[in-house]
Amino acid sequence: MKFELLNIGIYEETVFDEVLAPLKAECFEIENIITSGKGVEYLRTGISAENTARHVLVMRERDRLRSYVSKLVDRYEEAYPHYIPSFKHTNGRLGFDYGNPWINYQAPTEYIANHQHAGVLSYVIWIRVPDTDDSTTGNFQFQYTDIIGRHRDHIIKPTEGKVLIFPSALSHCVYPFYKSEDYRISVSGNVLLDRSKRI
Repeated sequence: MKFELLNIGIYEETVFDEVLAPLKAECFEIENIITSGKGVEYLRTGISAENTARHVLVMRERDRLRSYVSKLVDRYEEAYPHYIPSFKHTNGRLGFDYGNPWINYQAPTEYIANHQHAGVLSYVIWIRVPDTDDSTTGNFQFQYTDIIGRHRDHIIKPTEGKVLIFPSALSHCVYPFYKSEDYRISVSGNVLLDRSKRI
């Protein structure tokens, strides 16, 4: 007899163009402000430090993005039906808050250190992925332990226009790149439990 032990995965899809195109436009407009030397209000996070990517809140496209992410959560739940109900059950079947998404501007040699997010699910959308030198630079990497406690890595080679959604507690990092002078741009956010919304 065979017994499968439950595990939690990540889900990837291509972002719909009606969401991606205006989101790209906002990201590129802010990039132009950054490169012109004008002031930009950066978001401070627990991983903000020298030589790390900088973060700016999504403003104009926030509502459209939140709407897309709410449907993305449904597709994640279809793929991994045992994960989200466990949160809703233990927390009185609360609804979700889609938070304040942010844009990541990562210059050459910058990185994002290994970290986790708050919430139930987190996501990343790749807006621009500069050319990299080899198979390791610029990668997005998950770290986790398997069912018998061994350390495992899962590496994703970012693709423009793709989104990943994954459990917020899943550790991940972003490696630096060196070949291109362009910013690597992505958009990230969290799906949180909302104690004001009971379903």
